[in-house]
Amino acid sequence: MTTPRFLHLVRRATRWVVDSRSASERSIPMVNFSVQEVQHWQAMVVQDRLHAIRVLARFDTLLPNASDEVRRGVLLHDVGKSVNRLGLVGRIAATVFGPVRPSWRVYLDHEQIGAEILRRSGSSSVTWMLVGGRGDPGTLRALRLADDE
Repeated sequence: MTTPRFLHLVRRATRWVVDSRSASERSIPMVNFSVQEVQHWQAMVVQDRLHAIRVLARFDTLLPNASDEVRRGVLLHDVGKSVNRLGLVGRIAATVFGPVRPSWRVYLDHEQIGAEILRRSGSSSVTWMLVGGRGDPGTLRALRLADDE
């Protein structure tokens, strides 16, 4: 594993622990979630929701005029992780060792799983395609940059 990737995992692990001890969750930025999207948002663990809020803040500096459909996709980009409630250790193991276990495969496929969840629940195609890593290349690039904390 390269050093930058290792440091990325260390930062994520540190935030996971700090966020799990946080007494209150930050408010959701205005993105006009549908009822189903709110349910999916609430199904995400608090650490993933806080991470998504930070990603959106960085994304908004890169693409300040993005539509609500895009911004919803940014906030829900990790919704597929809610299917598999891996804790911190499981997430690190899946990232380091790959899809050795079925639960790790699900975790690593969270983008496609999340896109399918949102597609089936009626989210806009712009939203679910962004979650699945498809769509406008500039928007995808901005999401990847914002997500690489």
